[in-house]
Amino acid sequence: MLIIRNQTRLLLAAMLILATALYTHAQNGMKIYAVLCGQTEVFDIGKGCEVSVGKMTDFLEVVSHETEIPVEYVYCTGENYSKQNILAQLDRINLENPDSSIIFFYATSHGFNYQDTPTRFAFLGAHPRRKNLTAREFNEFGMSLELDVHRRLLSKGARLTITIGEACNNLINMDIPDRYQAMNLNRPHRLRELFRESIGDIISTSSKLDQFSWTDSKDGGIWTNQFLRSFDEITSGNEYAEWQEIFDRARNYTVSVAEEQAQVTQEPDDYIDIISTPMQLIKEEKQPKAVIKN
Repeated sequence: MLIIRNQTRLLLAAMLILATALYTHAQNGMKIYAVLCGQTEVFDIGKGCEVSVGKMTDFLEVVSHETEIPVEYVYCTGENYSKQNILAQLDRINLENPDSSIIFFYATSHGFNYQDTPTRFAFLGAHPRRKNLTAREFNEFGMSLELDVHRRLLSKGARLTITIGEACNNLINMDIPDRYQAMNLNRPHRLRELFRESIGDIISTSSKLDQFSWTDSKDGGIWTNQFLRSFDEITSGNEYAEWQEIFDRARNYTVSVAEEQAQVTQEPDDYIDIISTPMQLIKEEKQPKAVIKN
């Protein structure tokens, strides 16, 4: 027994030494990748943006000095403050050791958001000098702090990712460009509800017995389009997603579109046997006390 205890102690000591060595190595190899951006040449707030970028540089220098973590800087200011250049610089970030890396992104500029926005975080007006933009230019130079920048940086796998934007977040009277629609923040939750938390089976056909199904050579099948339409609506919403609702909507849409566009009767038919199983908190069952008989 004494030998076993000593061996256990030696093993624990060795594990502690190894863990300490690994931690020290990780600390020694740490690095901050800083991307500092500013609309420093715009006529109204340019000088202020320049001051802010300078202050952020000073801030990181203090952090570096106090933590002994080196900082690698990339600046996107002046003529280099453009959406194309900023995103290109982000794509060029190559972490030597993701587990020991910190990414710090900061941008200060004019900003805005769309009236049907999928994100509460601002879009940056990533143009070197312009404040007032046409609708086409808003779509061209608008850069989402969350959807374009933060998600791009998260894909690098750093141990810590910080994304900061100092910009207005007022709504403009424009719909968001189509490329952002698929980035709806509700979608991951709704997809998880449909695919991870559902058990059962579904079978569906695009038209009932003795009916035709209609397909257009340009737009594709009526039912397919209405199913995708229903799926997109449900997975973009705030309510819990259910397959039954998707197929019910698809059926109603298909009937309506077939009558309006093809002047035919087409009604989908489906059978859905699904149990939704979201994780829930349940009360712990109390074990009955044993009865001791004298």
